Amino acid sequence: LRAPEAFAEVAFVVRQTARHPIAALGDGLAFRNSLLAGFGSPRWPAAALVALLNSAVVRWLHHHRRRDARERVLPQVKIGHLRGVPEPPDVTPEAKAALAALGHRVAGAAPGSEARAAARTELDAWVCDRYRLDERERSLVLAWHVSHAPAA
Repeated sequence: LRAPEAFAEVAFVVRQTARHPIAALGDGLAFRNSLLAGFGSPRWPAAALVALLNSAVVRWLHHHRRRDARERVLPQVKIGHLRGVPEPPDVTPEAKAALAALGHRVAGAAPGSEARAAARTELDAWVCDRYRLDERERSLVLAWHVSHAPAA
């Protein structure tokens, strides 16, 4: 068991048993070993990382690059998988702040609402732009996300 203070240091959590990353900002409370602990850094604030991990692009990459994600029973997201997410090129601190704000908009809107769908679309477009996906690649990723990811 860990001291309560140790859990307060966790900036975000990622569901471990999943086909792709599902991340949320930490609330400082204790959690079970079915969640992975995440921490921000001066280069990548936690809120920006959570938004990036929840994007259609990163979910698609994880699902297609990691065999553990495609297991029929108990698919897994692992720390090494998360460390292997490629950093989008040329993302400034201001762009990371915008990404974090988009992530907050998605998380703050009611599930199934038009506001959440709009924020989710904007988040995915932002990430597609940063990874420089062309229209064909965007269509492929977004179509996969609609058919494989939980409702936004």
